[in-house]
Amino acid sequence: VQFSTNQLVNGNLTLGGTVPLTDAGGQTTTVQGTLTTPAGSGVTLANLTLAKAPVIGGSYAVGTTTYTGTVAIPVLPYTNLTLLGATTLTGNLTTTGALLIQNVGASLTLGGRTVTVGTNFTVISSGVVVLTNAADQLVVTGNAVFEGANETGALTAGTVTVKGNFSQVTQSTGQSFASTGTTVILNGTTPQTVSFSSAGAGNSFFQDLQLQNTAGVQFSTNQLVNGNLTLSGTVPLTDAGGQTTTVQGVLTTPAGSSVTLANLMLAQAPTIGGGYSVGTTTYTGSVTVPVLPYTNLVLLGTSTLAGDLTTTGALTIQNAGARLTLGVHT
Repeated sequence: VQFSTNQLVNGNLTLGGTVPLTDAGGQTTTVQGTLTTPAGSGVTLANLTLAKAPVIGGSYAVGTTTYTGTVAIPVLPYTNLTLLGATTLTGNLTTTGALLIQNVGASLTLGGRTVTVGTNFTVISSGVVVLTNAADQLVVTGNAVFEGANETGALTAGTVTVKGNFSQVTQSTGQSFASTGTTVILNGTTPQTVSFSSAGAGNSFFQDLQLQNTAGVQFSTNQLVNGNLTLSGTVPLTDAGGQTTTVQGVLTTPAGSSVTLANLMLAQAPTIGGGYSVGTTTYTGSVTVPVLPYTNLVLLGTSTLAGDLTTTGALTIQNAGARLTLGVHT
């Protein structure tokens, strides 16, 4: 059977025997009831919109599958997948194409599963992705864009791994990526950029951020890492010039890596094993200042020295209670 135009089935769509269902290319088939297919049948459609989870026993080759309702998503060979309602998973989910979460009330709760996206992952129009289980893994082969609803309380565990660019965009809220426990890993093989429209406390921020891309990661906007920022291998970290990167946890870099930033604010002493070229380093907390090749240095808390301190630029001690105790150092 071929659907040569768009079709709406208000009830159930049932294939019997070894029926192949196709379209003429580019049409949309919408099923409000349940799509049921037996072994030996085949569904080959450009666009399929489903209000309920289908029961698929045969082959399934659909360009874009869209779930509009509250659905426990079955494991199928998805190409592109769009979620317009509140969805959960029945198993690990893989797409060879894009995954889009869109609409007020639209959500994807991983629930201890792994979601692997073949190209781009996008949350827009008040959609939400929920990672609250330590086993949750979202793996994105392309770019990741968070432009949806307030994610506060929805990103408390698990990992988001991205090989492309990572973007937070403010559409309806500045908290469209507010992670309080989900770790982000950037592990592409070509240079990656990170951009936030609303970076900062009370808006969007990383918890723990791990950079594993030896081709380089660039922060093109200000960034706030509420946890630890960790570089692995020979990763070069840069910014676009003039941005401020703030790390509330520990910045750790190994030999062979490099940090080249305009402004870096640190609440704790970093562990630097690689290159360090920062325009202005600011310590905001009570820190034993490590020996590093500082340009400009600003101290906002109670500081002591780990060794003799040298800056090629200015040294500023500012804020109520801020002080620098030299001890036996120069």
